Amino acid sequence: ANEMKKHANVGPGGVKHLIFSIIPLLNIYRMFKFVGEIRQLEGQTKHSTKISTSSPIIWLILGVTLFPVLGIGALIVGALALIPIFLLLGQLGAQIMAYALYYAIFWCLAAYPFYKIWQMMQESLNASWAIWFGKV
Repeated sequence: ANEMKKHANVGPGGVKHLIFSIIPLLNIYRMFKFVGEIRQLEGQTKHSTKISTSSPIIWLILGVTLFPVLGIGALIVGALALIPIFLLLGQLGAQIMAYALYYAIFWCLAAYPFYKIWQMMQESLNASWAIWFGKV
């Protein structure tokens, strides 16, 4: 955000961006404002990436609708799969498997849509700055 303000005069700058991105629920609003600022930078460099389309909104909708349902389904299936393991291996084996299941569901499945949005932002910024500093 600092570089966008300093070099392209886009957005509020670093400290204001940081403060707004820490406040819960306001950080989602700020994230999409940042996407808008990235689109402004793309407009100045006259190129477009996936972030210029409706992909960020689609991934956000998937992240708050489909992926939680998939996570709950995977949790139920995983809990049912742990019953025989608990009976055969005992409490320690089932606890280790439960932690592995929690890691797989929460950190891999639930965070994936937001990783995709962040990846689109990074790709767009990399392309924009390569074009921007190539012309200056």
